[in-house]
Amino acid sequence: MKFRELGKTENPAVILLHGEGLSWWSAEKAGRLLQNQYHIILPILDGHGEEGETAFIGIADSAEKLIRFVDRRFGGHVFAVCGLSLGGQIAARVIAERPDFAEYAVLESVLVQPGYGQNYRISKLPVRLFLFLMHVRPFAKLQARFHSIPKEQFEPFYRDFRKISLISFQKILGDSRSFRLPVNLGNTKAKVLILAGSGESAERKLSAGLLKKAIPGSRLTIVRGMRRGVSIAHSKEYVHLLEPWFSGEML
Repeated sequence: MKFRELGKTENPAVILLHGEGLSWWSAEKAGRLLQNQYHIILPILDGHGEEGETAFIGIADSAEKLIRFVDRRFGGHVFAVCGLSLGGQIAARVIAERPDFAEYAVLESVLVQPGYGQNYRISKLPVRLFLFLMHVRPFAKLQARFHSIPKEQFEPFYRDFRKISLISFQKILGDSRSFRLPVNLGNTKAKVLILAGSGESAERKLSAGLLKKAIPGSRLTIVRGMRRGVSIAHSKEYVHLLEPWFSGEML
């Protein structure tokens, strides 16, 4: 896991974790809007972008690496950790394992499976076919629209998705589809904002409700007229939600 940084190091640290198939650039717009007030950390998850050659092992492994980084750089505590989809699952795991990891957390479009069933098993053939099709530009453009990628960010999306290995993508899909509420999530000391777009799948909106129920004092906001990826496609609106949350005005 690599890290890019924006803003002055003396400002409160805010971590922005990207979603599956993306990289640091998908959170850069929001980071630029926040960098005058905060020190922005943009992780590059294993198996993605510049870390494409490093196999993605799992959500638990990524959470452990993020915790080690924060222990080393910030004495084990940051102002806020925010994550989209896979990044949000990692953030949820981190604040469950470390209740005092952050003062604030934002979990956006996080998929949570109800109950405690078997992990999803993703066969190689459809994954191999999907990765092959991602080399075809028209197909990649359809996927970019699904991920709410702005047109000006299509090229880095197209470039970086092709760096994901079969092994990593299979593990990414399996882990994200199998993600369940971390046992100690309700013990977090972070003030948690849960975000979902009104145009998202019923599964993700149900997941937002499960997170709200699991975290005492958390707040659930359904962003009207928006699909998955509010922080990517509507960075200004996303930051306008974060600013009053971080200042305590929404509590």
